[in-house]
This record gives sequence, structure tokens and C-alpha cells, in this order.
Amino acid sequence: VKAKDGYIYLYAGNEKLFVTMGEDIGISTPIGLLGNNPHDGVPRVYFCVYKDGKPVDPYKAPRM
Repeated sequence: VKAKDGYIYLYAGNEKLFVTMGEDIGISTPIGLLGNNPHDGVPRVYFCVYKDGKPVDPYKAPRM
């Protein structure tokens, strides 16, 4: 998810996506359905934040 301030929020581990690239979404818009990790069969979400192509501590990134 690319925010207007240039931050990119990456949500990985989805089995199915409900949005497409370039689509505008709101704060409570469902973006996907979590799937099982192929290595251990357990559902896991992976969350990363980037700004200007560099990783940002998710705890320090602005909330949308």
C-alpha cells in the first residue's frame, strides 16, 4: 500500500488479494485474506515499511 506521503506498507502472506495495484483504498478497506505459511502451515502476516526505497522501523512509521 503506497501512502500519499511516500511510505510503502507491505503486507505479505496473503492467500488472496481484494485490491489491485493503483486502486485507492480507505483506512478500513480489506486488502487480502491471510494464507498459511508454506513452510510450516501456520497463518502468518509479514509487515514491512519503506520510505525512499529504504526500510523503516514499523513502530516509527506514521499510521495512515
